[in-house]
Amino acid sequence: MNKWECVFPGCDRSVVGVGGGIGLRAIGWWCRPGEAILCPPHRPDVRPCRDRPGQTCQLCAAEHEARWNQLLLAAAHRQQLSAEVIIQLLTDESR
Repeated sequence: MNKWECVFPGCDRSVVGVGGGIGLRAIGWWCRPGEAILCPPHRPDVRPCRDRPGQTCQLCAAEHEARWNQLLLAAAHRQQLSAEVIIQLLTDESR
């Protein structure tokens, strides 16, 4: 098992799993090779917020990246995606 911790000052969030960076990204964590690992609320990127029109947020960025990476992982493992997931990915207004 691996344990990753958010490096944002004062944050005590962590996640445990057997995967690597792509697994972290598939659950909305931000990581880049040789850079920091950050939990969804502390991501450096933002996207338009679905809940607060006219504002941006890190959680929407985390959700967007998580969905995208889950699609890539499913395709890589030749898994079928449900129609509901495909529709959500294709109609994501924040893309």
